[in-house]
Amino acid sequence: MDHPSHPLLTARDWLTKYSPEQCDLVSGFYVPALECAVRYDRSTGYLTQYTDTMDFLRGRIAEALGARA
Repeated sequence: MDHPSHPLLTARDWLTKYSPEQCDLVSGFYVPALECAVRYDRSTGYLTQYTDTMDFLRGRIAEALGARA
C-alpha cells in the first residue's frame, strides 16, 4: 500500500551498487530509502567500529531528514 507521504522504493531509479566514491551515501542512498519507509526497525550492533559507524550515519540521516521536514 502506497502512503501519500512515503513514495514506493520502486518509484525511484536506484543504482546497482553504492560506494563513497560514487556519491555521498547518506544523501544518495540512506535518506531517499528512509523517505520511502513507513517503519524503521534497528537491530543492535555488538562491534564497536560498526556501532560507531551506525551512530554517525544515524546522526547524519536525522539531520538530513530534519532539514527536509
